[in-house]
Amino acid sequence: MRIWMLLAVAAVLTAAGPTLGQGVLDFDDLVAMPSEPDPQSLPEMLARLDAKAAELEDSVDVKCWTSLGQLETFVAGAEFTPQATHAKSEALVGYLDQVWRAAERAAAVSGPVTGEAFDAASAGFFPIQREGFTEVRVSLGERIVVIPHQDVRDYGATVEPLRLLRTTAQRVADTEPDRAPLSSLAIQSATELAAVLATVVLKEANAEARGRRHERVEAEDVIAADRRIASAVGLSAQDPGKAAGVVHAAPDAGGREAMLEVIQGKVDSLSTFNRRYSSEKLGTEFDEDLTGNERGWARLPVSEKASRFYKEEILVDLAKRLYRECAREHPGSDPLTGPQMLETLSKRFPVVAEFFGTTNLFQSLDEPSFWMPEYLADTFRDSGWHWRSLQRAVLDLEGEKLPSMDLYAMEELSELLSIYAIALIQTAGHEAREAGAKTVAVSHLKVAISAFEASRKQAQEVA
Repeated sequence: MRIWMLLAVAAVLTAAGPTLGQGVLDFDDLVAMPSEPDPQSLPEMLARLDAKAAELEDSVDVKCWTSLGQLETFVAGAEFTPQATHAKSEALVGYLDQVWRAAERAAAVSGPVTGEAFDAASAGFFPIQREGFTEVRVSLGERIVVIPHQDVRDYGATVEPLRLLRTTAQRVADTEPDRAPLSSLAIQSATELAAVLATVVLKEANAEARGRRHERVEAEDVIAADRRIASAVGLSAQDPGKAAGVVHAAPDAGGREAMLEVIQGKVDSLSTFNRRYSSEKLGTEFDEDLTGNERGWARLPVSEKASRFYKEEILVDLAKRLYRECAREHPGSDPLTGPQMLETLSKRFPVVAEFFGTTNLFQSLDEPSFWMPEYLADTFRDSGWHWRSLQRAVLDLEGEKLPSMDLYAMEELSELLSIYAIALIQTAGHEAREAGAKTVAVSHLKVAISAFEASRKQAQEVA
């Protein structure tokens, strides 16, 4: 009886248009209506968002930074440059912030912003209509953007909408600590809105790129799309170059402690999900130390000592060096942001990611050993070793007065570590085979590092 009642309610809401949750709430959302108490402060809201993100990442496939980029490429219909991805995030944080502020102002009452108040404010800027389960229609002034329902659903299944709202909330806590938090229902509505608007910005930025005949969507295309959208709906556009980064962690933690909390959460979620997935779906034990994978990458067995050496020393030293260099190149920035870390990494490691294809660590060189399919890097990331190596680096640098890194800076750095690790093992395996060895040893890793450094310098000169 209950299931038919829910189906009837879903049918009524679909026919009614933009009512509950702006009309983008679907059947799964109706079943999972929140029952938790409303946050009474910004710190409580931040903690609630952290818990929701952890729960999501523990139970579904974690979307790493690169995997999210692939999803966004599919939704947009074009590849985004890394700089464009960061510009897109800034635009979305700006929309969420302004809708939230408008909702609080219109409510004019104390206590958390209700779901009804947030939905009303959202509808005032972004009227959203869902046409059954096929498409979502978003009004931008006099123009309507049509988004496939599945695109919104796929994007909403990632942790990114929560991360965008979390970033917005942290910035509000830092600059407007007296602003009213969002209620549980408003958090749900804001997360839904983030997923819908992300798909809108992705498609609008692609349209700008096509008009400029760009092969990929550039940051300037996203900025132009943001300005056009903001102007149409009566909001202010963002300036990504002036945006402050935010570490995604407990609101009362210091910069370094917040970073470590973020990293530990990533490690824990990867371990939780992949152990469960391997056991329940594959009937195997999760290979957290990558023993079998390393053999495949190197085309030779990798000694236990060599395996530990590259994870616990080479990658850790690389992370420390790049962290220090980013801080030196951006004095006065605290935290270091994703675009800043990307700038530092791009200078030292020219990287090109092909659409659902391969990654070339040094794009200006023709070295087959430095090319790798994306699924190899994803296998390494499943183990969490890119985050563990970064964790060790942060711990080792405790005595140095370095600025913190925001979440997006850590994503950029950890993703580079995963790419570097695969190419390193591939190259060390090549060196070992050339030497007639039957096992990859530490000595072969050291030769591979020397080859990497020579290629890196050559690539910088060519670039």
